[in-house]
Amino acid sequence: MKAKITVVLIVIVSMIVSLLVWNSLNEQALMKCRVNAVISIGDVRLYSVISYDMKNMRGVIAMDGYIETPEQPPLRVRRKILVDYTRNAHQFMMKSYHYEVSEYDNAGDKLAQMKLMPDFYTRPDQQFTMIIIPQGGNYVLQTTSIFPTFYCYTY
Repeated sequence: MKAKITVVLIVIVSMIVSLLVWNSLNEQALMKCRVNAVISIGDVRLYSVISYDMKNMRGVIAMDGYIETPEQPPLRVRRKILVDYTRNAHQFMMKSYHYEVSEYDNAGDKLAQMKLMPDFYTRPDQQFTMIIIPQGGNYVLQTTSIFPTFYCYTY
């Protein structure tokens, strides 16, 4: 009887240790994917590639694309957002700590003024929560803001 209890306890302890190790490795896991985004509000459209590189509670989100409006030539969007994040299962709670606009970006504040993207994508010190669900080797990004659901393809 003692031997059976000992074996059961060893199995339970090894399962707990395995789960803790898996959670630890999962927190360190790399999440790297790219979204081909087309966002339209009225006659205004954003065509962009958005790359997400997340690892070790830090991440880089890079945008490269352009805004098309009927009354002006296309505006170039090229910027990077550096983030810290915490993770709860598939939910990433991100806070931007640095924001870089390329010299080739001539959209300026238009991205925010036109409400094409949340403030998180247009200035630093913003918080944003996103659900990132693995699906068939890629990811699905979902949010509760104007930013819609997208497939994020791994690379």
